[in-house]
Amino acid sequence: MFKRHYFVPLGALLGALLLFLAPRTSGSQDDSGDLSPEEAKIRLAMMYVQGSDAPMKGILMLRGLKDEYPRNEEIILNLGQFSMQTQQFSKAAGYFEEFIEMTPPEDTVKRYSVMIALSDAYAGMGEHGRAIDTLIAAGDVLKELEDTVLINAVRERLTNYLK
Repeated sequence: MFKRHYFVPLGALLGALLLFLAPRTSGSQDDSGDLSPEEAKIRLAMMYVQGSDAPMKGILMLRGLKDEYPRNEEIILNLGQFSMQTQQFSKAAGYFEEFIEMTPPEDTVKRYSVMIALSDAYAGMGEHGRAIDTLIAAGDVLKELEDTVLINAVRERLTNYLK
């Protein structure tokens, strides 16, 4: 059975990944001039999702932005994360699969962090075999890379799935 306590580590992993993907700015108060139109639209949508009484407006904006910018990793990852939060596991899996497919194999942190999130989506759908297979595939590569944070996330999930 999918356990809700996975949302905390999943959120932490995806949050760290989003920080990694976030545009680098100078840190001054007036950074709005440094944003591309694409980044400004994403930030506005995220403000609606996370900081307003109309989060669905932000989700709809993100969906529209995905049509406009189909290869934007931040949009796809956010849509996957919000789908997980609303327990729309099939949608989340689709977004995570799309993200993994478009991410070059050499971007290991991004790719394998999202593989862990994808395993959570599969588990949420009741597809525990797929979740385990995805974790094993990610874990094999992560052992070679010696990424202890991601390896521990894989181990924790495998332990719980195999109980």
